[in-house]
Amino acid sequence: MTEAKEPVSLMDALSKVLRRRRQQLGYSQDKVAKVAGLHRTYLSEIESGTGNLTLASLERLSTALESSASELLKAAEDERLSRSQFGQALAAGGFNILLVEDNQADVYLISRTIRQSFATARICVIEDGAEALAYLRRQGAYAEAPVPQLILLDLNLPRKKGQEILEEINAQGGLAGVPLIVLTTSNPKAAGLGFAEIRAFTKPADPDEFAGLVRTIVGQELAAIAGSSADRHHLPAPRKPG
Repeated sequence: MTEAKEPVSLMDALSKVLRRRRQQLGYSQDKVAKVAGLHRTYLSEIESGTGNLTLASLERLSTALESSASELLKAAEDERLSRSQFGQALAAGGFNILLVEDNQADVYLISRTIRQSFATARICVIEDGAEALAYLRRQGAYAEAPVPQLILLDLNLPRKKGQEILEEINAQGGLAGVPLIVLTTSNPKAAGLGFAEIRAFTKPADPDEFAGLVRTIVGQELAAIAGSSADRHHLPAPRKPG
């Protein structure tokens, strides 16, 4: 039986929004702290949810993160609602996640993060591109495999690359609404992903940031699958100077 978790607080959600925004921009904590006129240790505490974030500090951080305090607070409230509703949905039943990844370190980190954060999620790991296609086509040993409700796909796979899998999926008319997320060490744009419905993220080198990205992605996707009325909220794209 899954234990009930404490309600997600706005400050906890805001700390995750701030960290995710910084990562989206590709900025280090040092850079953001310097622009905001804050100490890096203070920013680290805020992002970990242990710091006391004042409104004045939030205003400074919003400028450094090319956003506004109102946008950050709105994103935090959406995050809080999404995570709370998702926790309630998870209590009612599990979700099937297909992880297509051949790097054992990444498999461990992703699987561990999902199991710790989403107790009823069921993960199937496939380490080969050709096997992944067989799974999606329900061929051979996968004839009775459960339908995944979320697919996490690496690009650099043996036998058949992730790009080839995407091309074949696209040629066959897509995945009937199953969300597919690409996680790669490559630059998704440089990899030539020309699929508007595919969301792609570069794997952070830092394990904690990678785990945080996985939690955010899976939480948002499964909350939507669970019937949450919350949209997948994102802050506006970084503002261009001038």
